[in-house]
Amino acid sequence: MAGEPRDRDARALASPAGPPATKVARNLQVASSREFVYVDRNGRVRSPARLRANQIVSYGLMAGLLGGATAIYYATLGPAGIVVGGVLGLWFARVIGTGFSLGAGLRLMVADRFDDAAAVFTGIARGRFVPRRLRANAEHHLGHCRAIAGQHEEALALYRSAVARWGGSRGLRGALARRSEVFALINLGRLTEARAHLAALGPAPEGEYLRLQHWTLELYLALAEGHHDLPEEELYRRSRAALAITTAAALLGLLAWAYQQRGDQEMCRHLLAECLDRHFGPRISGSLPLLQRWLDEASAG
Repeated sequence: MAGEPRDRDARALASPAGPPATKVARNLQVASSREFVYVDRNGRVRSPARLRANQIVSYGLMAGLLGGATAIYYATLGPAGIVVGGVLGLWFARVIGTGFSLGAGLRLMVADRFDDAAAVFTGIARGRFVPRRLRANAEHHLGHCRAIAGQHEEALALYRSAVARWGGSRGLRGALARRSEVFALINLGRLTEARAHLAALGPAPEGEYLRLQHWTLELYLALAEGHHDLPEEELYRRSRAALAITTAAALLGLLAWAYQQRGDQEMCRHLLAECLDRHFGPRISGSLPLLQRWLDEASAG
């Protein structure tokens, strides 16, 4: 999921020597730009309590698998089975350690320390014996860092590598990587290709987190093309949803543009003001440069 944040976003972070602490909001409506939300594979935001429960279950299953496998190897191989179990233990430890490193990189991104985050993600993406899914995650997030820095060609290559690693997975990570690929294509001016990829994604998902991403992508492509065909009822529905979400600055800015296209200057000004109030710096200006250009022009006007 994340700079002139609101007051509650500007609370002191941890020492620059390390990543800040993880803060998980209970839903999208109250999440600040310095907080995470827990999203399930269908794009629905879940409670922090469910996240903790899933983590406990995951670690328990991993410990159980390791213990069970070691016992089986010992029963079949004798003392050599303990060695095999030790090797498995080292593998599990590496997987867990890599997961913690990935989390540290995400916390650095949330703190707007994009160069530091990129260094963490690069280490994972180029590391040896990194599980495919963790490598795909690292490439995806490294792509975000490159996009924020305006390096959209490199971002596209990273997104596509992540998409390839996810393969036919229909889970959250694969869905986000495919949408990130379309954002990169738009930033590179490859609009016909972007339109084809967007069409292949199908309609907006049911999960609120993925739906928000999809709406933003649809309108960003429309902005790049210079027109949209969304009816007023749909714009109003999306505006109500975006206004209730603190971190929906990009979508609010795109909706302001969409209302301007319809000639509704009052609604445009209202949404533009809300967008600028919530604007979180390079996460928009770097990764969505076409939107930033319109925001600058609309603000000057």
